[in-house]
This record gives sequence, C-alpha cells and structure tokens, in this order.
Amino acid sequence: MALNQLVSAQTSDILFSGNTVGIQSFATRLITKSDEYVYHIIHPYEPAWDIVDVNKSELILQDIPFGTTDERVYLPTIEALIDESEKLKYLPEPKKIVFRKIELKPSVLDFFYLRFIENRGLTFFVSEQIRDKMVAAGLTGFSITDV
Repeated sequence: MALNQLVSAQTSDILFSGNTVGIQSFATRLITKSDEYVYHIIHPYEPAWDIVDVNKSELILQDIPFGTTDERVYLPTIEALIDESEKLKYLPEPKKIVFRKIELKPSVLDFFYLRFIENRGLTFFVSEQIRDKMVAAGLTGFSITDV
C-alpha cells in the first residue's frame, strides 16, 4: 500500500490551510526533458485515532486478500484494534479487521487520515471547508465521499 501521495503545490496549500494532524507535506520537483514542475509529497505518519468513536463504529473481520468473510468484531478501544490487527497478519490464513461503518467524534480537524477502512485501507479525510476550497479551485483526481 502506497502511503505517500504526490499532489500539486496548489492542492497541498489547500489541504494544509486548516487544522491538520498526522500528515506532512514536502516539496519535490518533477523533472522532464523539457520542463520542471513543483509538486508536494503528502506523507501520513500518525492516524487521527482520537476522533474515532469505536463503540459507535462497526468493525468486521475479513479474509486477506479477498475480504470474503464479514464477521462482526467488537473491540473496546483503538489500541485493541491495532493489537488484534497485528496478530491477525501472522495467522496461516491472514485476516484483517476493518471499519465497515466509522463514527467520528466532533472535531476541529480539517485534514487527517485513518487506517482500516473497508475497501480503502488508508483514507484521507477533509472537512467541508477544505472540500469546498478544492471544488472551487477546480482540483481533479479525488474521490470525495460524505461520512
């Protein structure tokens, strides 16, 4: 799974214009035979677990790589989720725990990321304010879904 994302300088400026946690941006250059472009590498390093309400979220157990089972799992904390996920990787038939439905606590964050999202893995989240700025700027290449 690729953690880092390459985005335009304009996209990076918009994403980091609000409250951000657990994600860094580094300028880089893309050089071709005739041109040079400034881009930014978006590097997620720490999920925003503090804003996840595990008790109101729905977790399921899935087979790797096909995700054929969807047994409901109850875990009391994010720490338990991380511990159990780590253990499951080393089973003879590996499994993973993912959020089928995720409930977020009220937050002032505008740009953050989380892991273990069903059919997505690592997922970036933006506030409505950031989404509106992205749309107004005409940015493309993003799939934005309401949570």
